[in-house]
Amino acid sequence: MMEWKMDPSCWRRLPLVAVFSLSLSSAAWAETIYTGKSGMVTVVGTSTLHGWEMKGEDIKGSVRLDKPLPPSGDINAAVKNAKASIEIVVTSIKSDSDGLNDKAYGAMKAEEHKLITFEMTEARLKEQKPDALVFDTTGTMTISGTQKTVPLTVTVLPQNAGRRLIIKGSKEIAMSDFGITRPSAMLGTIKAGDKVTVSFDWTVEHS
Repeated sequence: MMEWKMDPSCWRRLPLVAVFSLSLSSAAWAETIYTGKSGMVTVVGTSTLHGWEMKGEDIKGSVRLDKPLPPSGDINAAVKNAKASIEIVVTSIKSDSDGLNDKAYGAMKAEEHKLITFEMTEARLKEQKPDALVFDTTGTMTISGTQKTVPLTVTVLPQNAGRRLIIKGSKEIAMSDFGITRPSAMLGTIKAGDKVTVSFDWTVEHS
């Protein structure tokens, strides 16, 4: 009968394996996930006749940080591997005019592309204020089925010891960059401007 013997070096390696496994589990546990609670998105544009505005409150998504974002301290450590995902239902953004809404949804092919999304892949601290943090972020924005990598500067207001974040930002975009034909009316005599400004105010929390 063969006698099985364990290589003594295995015993020496076991503590290292245990420490490595514990480090991995601790890293995974340390990730802080913020979930969207409420928000407002505003789209402001122009036309050959007058300006227009649409608003919506249906913002869903989450923010993932390495640890809760404090109002001070090591901010970069909290956002080193930061990720964020935002979804806005196109038809949740409305104006006071049903005609404007219909033309906007048609131009954006809302039946086929129901969501506007932004996937943040990087965040860099730009400015640290007494009650707010300003970040330069980069991510992929998808509108009407077209994806673009865009920079986006956001202001974050940490509250409740970093358990709640109010995130604000604004971005001017050209509809033509996303393959959107500018809405028009009155046989084309009234036409929307190509550029619109999208602003948002989003509150996220972690338990």
